[in-house]
Amino acid sequence: MKKAVHVFLILVFGAAAFDMVRADVPPEPGFKRITVDLVVEAKDDFPDHRFFFQSGARMVELSLTKGQRETLRPMGGGAFYRSGSLIAIPKANLKDISSPPNSSDLDKLIESVNDNKVNGVIQLIDHSFIREVREGDEEKITDAGYSIERAADGPKAHRLGTSSTEEPGQGNGNFRVTDRDNGLTIVGWFSMIAGVFIFLAAIATGLWLFFRSKKAVAP
Repeated sequence: MKKAVHVFLILVFGAAAFDMVRADVPPEPGFKRITVDLVVEAKDDFPDHRFFFQSGARMVELSLTKGQRETLRPMGGGAFYRSGSLIAIPKANLKDISSPPNSSDLDKLIESVNDNKVNGVIQLIDHSFIREVREGDEEKITDAGYSIERAADGPKAHRLGTSSTEEPGQGNGNFRVTDRDNGLTIVGWFSMIAGVFIFLAAIATGLWLFFRSKKAVAP
């Protein structure tokens, strides 16, 4: 029984260690970290495209029709969900994805998009939900708003005003863990390496506790 308890504790320590890589690094003194939602509004109808928002390991479909507005918020906690991308895909290239898609369809689509196996993907918006602003300036920051409009070569996103000094579609600081074109970012590599070391340390601690307790109860 005690052996099973110790094995369970080792697994708990390991899971906790991997979760720790998602923890936020505190902002610099004098700055405050805030969350900025993404607001998109369709200016046209898009009969030939479907829209998806991907953040971390999650994806949702947006049924954008003319005049419709959607507010997108973080889909999880930690660094893995600090940012997300709004994409448009021709319906003709999604014949195997049901409408509306089920969870299995979305998982398959995430993998296909990340592996560049879906033709015609249009990257509309890369949004970081996290902003670091000077203390006292947080009330000046508003949600990031975009209009989605039809163009000859497919849907286009246009920034509605500006809520800070970043360029349209970008956040203050690159907190993305993965990049669709280049794989892991610097943040992603750092998180992975840190997670491996923390995980190994947790396993070593668990094994040490296990053998220590086993030695203590030996006749």
